[in-house]
Amino acid sequence: MIFQLTGYSDTGKTTLAAAWTSHLTDRGYVVCVIKHHGHKGVPLTTGDDGKDTARYRKAGAESSLVVSDSEFQWTGANPPPLKTLIHLVETTEPDVILIEGFKESDYPKAVLVRGTEDADLVRKSTNVKAVICPGKKEMDGLAKAGIEALPLEEKQQVIHSLTTLLIGDDTP
Repeated sequence: MIFQLTGYSDTGKTTLAAAWTSHLTDRGYVVCVIKHHGHKGVPLTTGDDGKDTARYRKAGAESSLVVSDSEFQWTGANPPPLKTLIHLVETTEPDVILIEGFKESDYPKAVLVRGTEDADLVRKSTNVKAVICPGKKEMDGLAKAGIEALPLEEKQQVIHSLTTLLIGDDTP
């Protein structure tokens, strides 16, 4: 099962993705998350400065993959397209793949908005299954614009709704 959380910066995507991941794993699902780093020009930080993987990259390696008996980490330049990343993640056999970002992709998604100022993002997005806004005030404004939304201030209810949407049930 693949599901996206999209929206502009600072709309709560990562906070919601982390809480939803915890909720799903508590119910026994194996979850993988693919996150798009949308901050152009800001390099990713991996915390591997001074380690072998960083040394390989500084020596000119296009990418570096470190593997232990229980986990792996891949860093590199020229990231593959989302479809390829999904295929790579699928090799780990997750039950759920959550995608944060990649607004243009056509997977089922929830769009997180700040309010009516983001209504155009909802309208130009494809395969929208839910719209999530900060609270009831924004929810009312979006309703006047013809957009039904869930209030993120009720995070557990939003997570329940998304889980039901994704899996069809949210019983522990």
